Amino acid sequence: MERRDFLRSAAWAPWSARLSGRGAAAGSSAPEEESAVAGRARGSTLRSSLAAYSFRHLLGASPPQMELLDVIEFAARAGLEGVELTSYWFREQSASYVAALRRAAAVNGICVSGLPIRSDFALPDGAARQKELATVTRWIEVARDLGAHTVRVFAGNAPRDLARDEALPRVVEGLRRAAEVAARCGVVLALENHGWLTESSREVLALVRAVGSPALGVNLDTGNFARSGYAEIAALAPHAVAVQVKLEVKNDAGRDEPCDFARVARLLRSASYRGFVALEAESGEVSRDAIAAYLERLVRALRS
Repeated sequence: MERRDFLRSAAWAPWSARLSGRGAAAGSSAPEEESAVAGRARGSTLRSSLAAYSFRHLLGASPPQMELLDVIEFAARAGLEGVELTSYWFREQSASYVAALRRAAAVNGICVSGLPIRSDFALPDGAARQKELATVTRWIEVARDLGAHTVRVFAGNAPRDLARDEALPRVVEGLRRAAEVAARCGVVLALENHGWLTESSREVLALVRAVGSPALGVNLDTGNFARSGYAEIAALAPHAVAVQVKLEVKNDAGRDEPCDFARVARLLRSASYRGFVALEAESGEVSRDAIAAYLERLVRALRS
């Protein structure tokens, strides 16, 4: 049976039923029988990092007022252990540029904790989908050459001409193909809870399990849940291979409230999370001084 036929067969039905109708409340927890990350040792180690996205207003200015090499230096001066280099602001993908970024991280004694990219695995068969998969493959190769620990991906965008259930097999097939590339490159894909198909912890975990690859884990974004943020964080934390901490978290009513970094750290430790925790300041144009202050608070919470 062809993979596409298999995904559309009855074997897919439990996943389709589970993911379709947004029937899972945003604050729902993952089933207790869900396993943690394969191969992860017991105990917890929380390592500090900074998402380049925090400086998007400077990186994306015309002309740019900052570049990724500057983000690496900022992270080093802040005493962090890692830096997350978002693909949106790579000047190029050349070997020389990637080597320059890797060297800058190395001489500053920090790791490239992740390489976040855009991705859309819901595109239909055809030239656009093939181009998208080729782009994802190329970024995974860049991450390998950069020494990045993870590559953050999105499930995709809701197609206008296709029902939710019908789009799911496309996403699973695309994630599986990307995970195969990641496995060959020694890189871990990290699927973010980011809107469509990934609104809740239950939906994210169902997608990851449907793909069934140790090269695909979860990028836990603390600010992307519609409501009950801390309950959702607790549900996803045991499965996370990367964590991004926003400045706000949704409460049970779905309203933003300041993120309690210490509470997030406790939830991650309770889940035996081992890995990087990157500050991703997304609230307006946050100044360098403000980001430095937030980092101090985050590092204090991670080390307490």
